[in-house]
Amino acid sequence: MKTQMLAVLAASLLGPITAHADYTFAQIDYPDVPNTLVFGINNRGEVVGHGSSDVQVPFVYRWRRVDFTDVPPVSSTASGDMVTFLSGINDSYVIVGSVTSQDGSVRLGFVRSTDGTYSTFSHPDADGQTQARAVNDNGLVSGFRDAADGSTVGFIYDTATGTFVDIVPSLSTIAHGINSAGEVVGSANFDADVVCPGAPAGKYGWLRFVDGSVTFFQVNGQPTQARGINDAHAIAGSISDADTATERGFVVELTGSEPCVSLTIPARRFLEFPGYDSTLPEGISNSGAVVGMVFNNDDGVTHGFIATRN
Repeated sequence: MKTQMLAVLAASLLGPITAHADYTFAQIDYPDVPNTLVFGINNRGEVVGHGSSDVQVPFVYRWRRVDFTDVPPVSSTASGDMVTFLSGINDSYVIVGSVTSQDGSVRLGFVRSTDGTYSTFSHPDADGQTQARAVNDNGLVSGFRDAADGSTVGFIYDTATGTFVDIVPSLSTIAHGINSAGEVVGSANFDADVVCPGAPAGKYGWLRFVDGSVTFFQVNGQPTQARGINDAHAIAGSISDADTATERGFVVELTGSEPCVSLTIPARRFLEFPGYDSTLPEGISNSGAVVGMVFNNDDGVTHGFIATRN
């Protein structure tokens, strides 16, 4: 990272930032499929994702019981047959995700209620793609949608009122985790000098506070994506390590609301599943359990994981 940006970011940092790496890892593999993708966890230890082969198999995995429950997909919509992806689950067993047309041209968000009923929705300004990524216990859904110019915009969708608040537009925004307070984390791509004066172009993690202020950050000067946040402001995500061509996971605690922050984490503090090249955290519970995906570069086969603190 440029020296100028380091000076700007270091001066703007408020509060402690720490990383944790003392975890026990367990692999999550949906039976008889080559790939398992995991995206969210609630505070009861229920994990959502899908097994991937010729078809997608949405599931809830109860990690304490080590069992899978298949979730019936959305059967059809006005756009025809759709593929169902689960991304988030709250403590009341409300599930969110997206359904996609077979050709990928249309994507709708959905909320699956406790009785199993699906309600699909589309952001009114979407060009065809609306993704729901997480839901908190107050019925707020985080996600993102596309725009006609090819950029993407994050949103918070209130299921009670059916209204949207747009957040963190960029060249490519993914809004993912949301905690009980309504704070949201994700990633965004910007041109140079957009995030703050002297900031280089690239991918930044971000935390949006309830008052609408946003803190952008990079870890070790690398492209950074934030994916999960719990009620204690612990943020799970990953960096793209250019030197090793791998993804390395992290958990940090971010306090303060300055616009730009630069984090430095020693190698021993990264969250890395033993035996795999890349570790990509996607969600974190209040107990600090982290879920996500791992893979090796040579085969590209994806496995889910859960990491629990020792």
